[in-house]
Amino acid sequence: MKIVLVAAFVLVIFLTGRIGFWLALLSGLGFVVGAVMVLLVAGRMLGKKAAPASEQPAGAVEASDASPASSAESVASAADPVELTPAIEALQAGHHQQAIQLAQPYVDDPRSKVRIDALRLTGFGHAGLGQYALAYPCWLAIAEAEPTSLNYLNVTSTAAVIGRFDEAEAAYAQCERLVTQEGGGDPAQGLIFHGQNQANFLASLAQAERPDLAFKYLQPLANFYRSLHITDSHFLYVRNMPFFEVFLEQSLPLVRKVLDESALVAWYRTVYDAVDEEGKALFATYQVPH
Repeated sequence: MKIVLVAAFVLVIFLTGRIGFWLALLSGLGFVVGAVMVLLVAGRMLGKKAAPASEQPAGAVEASDASPASSAESVASAADPVELTPAIEALQAGHHQQAIQLAQPYVDDPRSKVRIDALRLTGFGHAGLGQYALAYPCWLAIAEAEPTSLNYLNVTSTAAVIGRFDEAEAAYAQCERLVTQEGGGDPAQGLIFHGQNQANFLASLAQAERPDLAFKYLQPLANFYRSLHITDSHFLYVRNMPFFEVFLEQSLPLVRKVLDESALVAWYRTVYDAVDEEGKALFATYQVPH
């Protein structure tokens, strides 16, 4: 449990640091989404999966609810590799360099769980110090060991931040394929579009001063809003799309760097014409030319 909470805390620092509020806001739910993403990744990392209620022994839920907090914490903490406890505690205390030094001896450990946890701690330690180029190999190794869309999204965003744009695009293509597979689809038959991932990637590109590349990934996002028509926040959220008002507010500075004023107006007009009345009203609220 400690490593889960530490990971969530460090990601919030990461989002508010080098990447900034642009990425956090464009994800649709800000810091909450960032923290939940890390909780999901860490949950897979710890190899724990709660059984459905129907599969739990009778009284299991009641017993859990009645357990003292200290007992629950001790059970959760038992899932963390004992060898990495000092590194976890150092990271939790904000001692990033110490966390790296304590985790480093285990990054080549033959036990996959210990090795991946150590790599993750090392990656978060470097990220906490702003050493994204040093964090990058950690995310690569984790993604190779655990090829999930979230792990490849980490690779994608970090590669963009450090200017390795070809690698960032290749990793994002793999992220898209994995999103499709995880959703039960066949990438050969077409990719499942994940708007929040798309926004995450293009935000990283924008922060890396590549508005041209970022706009390339903004286009499909705009196209998806056009196809959906509905801009209700809950409707968008359940479809993994950033909230429409956030899209308008945060995309405008990027589009201004790529298109002249007349082309900008025409570009936004196609979105305006396609969305519902609620969405149209937001153009005036956020002063988006159309």
